Amino acid sequence: MLMRCIPSKILKSYWLINNEVRLLQTYKNVPQSSQILSSPNVLQIHARNFACRSKSSSQQGLEYSSKVMRQNLSKFSSTSESALSQLSEVVTQLLSMQGRTVGGLKDKVVVSSITQEKAAYLLCKLYSELDNHQRTQFLIQLAVGYEIDNENVKKVAAKLAGSEGTELLVTKLYQEMKSSLVPPQNLAFSKIGQIQGGVKFLVDLRKDVIETLRDLDPTGTDFAALKLMNSNLQSLLSYWFSMGFMAIEQVTWNSPCALLQKVSDYEAVHPVKNWNDLKTRVGPYRRCFVYTHPSMPGEPVVILHVALTETVSSSITSLVRDHRSVKGFDKDQSWAGYGNTTEDPELCKAAIFYSVTSTQTGLQGIELGTHLIKQAVVSLKREFPNLKTFSTLSPIPGFRAWLALELTKAARGESNPLSEAELSKLKMVLQTENVCQDLLTVIKNSSWVGNKDLEPEMKNILTRLCARYLYIEKRRNNALNSVANFHLRNGSCLWRINWLADPSPRGMTNSCGLMVNYRYYLDRLEENSNNYLNKFNIDADVQVVNLLTTKSKL
Repeated sequence: MLMRCIPSKILKSYWLINNEVRLLQTYKNVPQSSQILSSPNVLQIHARNFACRSKSSSQQGLEYSSKVMRQNLSKFSSTSESALSQLSEVVTQLLSMQGRTVGGLKDKVVVSSITQEKAAYLLCKLYSELDNHQRTQFLIQLAVGYEIDNENVKKVAAKLAGSEGTELLVTKLYQEMKSSLVPPQNLAFSKIGQIQGGVKFLVDLRKDVIETLRDLDPTGTDFAALKLMNSNLQSLLSYWFSMGFMAIEQVTWNSPCALLQKVSDYEAVHPVKNWNDLKTRVGPYRRCFVYTHPSMPGEPVVILHVALTETVSSSITSLVRDHRSVKGFDKDQSWAGYGNTTEDPELCKAAIFYSVTSTQTGLQGIELGTHLIKQAVVSLKREFPNLKTFSTLSPIPGFRAWLALELTKAARGESNPLSEAELSKLKMVLQTENVCQDLLTVIKNSSWVGNKDLEPEMKNILTRLCARYLYIEKRRNNALNSVANFHLRNGSCLWRINWLADPSPRGMTNSCGLMVNYRYYLDRLEENSNNYLNKFNIDADVQVVNLLTTKSKL
C-alpha cells in the first residue's frame, strides 16, 4: 500500500538508483578503473534497466547503423574485428542512452548519468587500445555510419514549410529542425567532453581525424563525411576553448619542473637545446606566457616567448643563446641576454614576440595565439607602463619552397622572377648560361653563404623576392604565407625583412635565412585588421615596399 502512495516519478528515480546500487555492490571488490572501463558494466546496466521495454524506432535505427559498421569491418582479422565491433557497439549504446532528439533519433531511453559516463569512459578506453590502422577505419565508420538522417530532415522541412499554426507550433518546428541537423556523433562527443580527461581525449581524437583526412582521396564520399565530422568537432572544441575558459600564466624558472619540460619539448620555432638555454628564455629580459585550460591542467595549449630589448631585433642570434649557423656564416652572433643580472626597466623599450607555438594539432583552426598575444601585451603594459614598441621576429616558412618552384618554372621558360640585370650579373658570378637551374642548386645547398662574390647579389635578389612573396603572392585573397596571414589578420604591419636573421640549417631550409618583423601599432590594429579581412589590403612599411622596386631600378 505504501508503494502505491508514492508518485510515479519518485518511484522511477528510486528504481534507477536501486539498479545502480545493486550493480556497484556486485563490483564492489573490483578496482575503480575496472568498474568504469569494463565492457560488461555498460551492457549489463543497459540490459537490466530496459529489458522490459520494447525497442523504439530510434533504437532500431541505431542498431542498423551499428550493423552497417560491423559489415564494413569484415576485411580485418578476427582480433581487429572484435575490437572495432565492440567499439561500434559502445557508440550505439551511448547514443541510445540520451533523452532528447538529435539527428533524427527520437524517443531514446533515459538512463542514469553514471551509466552514460561509464559508456563514455569505455569508448575512450577501447579507442586508445586501437592501432593507427584500426583508428582510421573506426573514424571513417563513425563519420559515415552516424551522419545526419537526411530523410528526417526532409520530413521536418516539409512540416515547417506547410505549417500555418500558432507561433508556439512554429517555434517547436524550428527547434525540431535544429535538432535534426545535429549529427549523432556530436552526442557522443558532448558526453565524452563531460568526463574527466574527456576534453583532452577529443583534442587528440581530432588530431587523428586531421591526419586521416590527409591520407584520403578528396573526391571520395569517406573524405566528405569525415571532413564534416571534423568541422563539427572543431565547432564543439571552439566553444570549450573560448577565452572565458582560458587562463594566461607566466612561466618562470620557479615554475613547476613538469611545465618547464613541456615548454621545452613543445617549442617548435626555435628548439631548446638544454636546461641552460631554457633558463635564459624564462630569465631576465625575457617573458614566457602560456595558455592553459581547466580540463587540461598543467598542459600548455599555446606558448609565447617574448624578448625585452632596446630596439626592434633584426636577428634571432641576438635573442636565442648559442643559436646554430650554417658553414660560412660570419655575421656577429652576439647574444643580447643579460644572464642573471637584475632587469633595468629603462632598457625594456621594445617587446619582441619571437616564438608562438600551438601545442595541440587537434585545436587547429581555433585562434588561440591571437588572443594570447593580446593578453601578453596587456600584461607587459601593466608591468612596463612606458613600453610602446611591440613587434615580432618571425620565420618565413615556405619561402624557399616557393622560390624553388619559381626558378624551376623560369628554367622551363614559364616564369620570369629575375630581371635582365640580375641574370647578367649571375651569369658572370656563376659562370653559366643556365642561370636559373644553377641558382636553384646554389640555394638548396646554401653554398652562397660566405661567398664574397655571390652573397651581395643574393642579398638583393632574395630580399626583393621575399617582399614579393609576403606582400604580393596571395591565396584566396589572403597572404600566401601562413605566418604572414596570421599576423596580418591581427592587424599588424609588414615592417621589415631581415637579411640572414636565422642562419641555422633550419632557417636556411625554410627561408634562405631571412626573417621578418611584423609591427603591432596598437592604435592601428583595428583598422589594419578590417582592411585586410574585408579589402585584402596589407599595411606594409616603406622598407618593404621599396624592395619591390629594386627590380625596375636594376
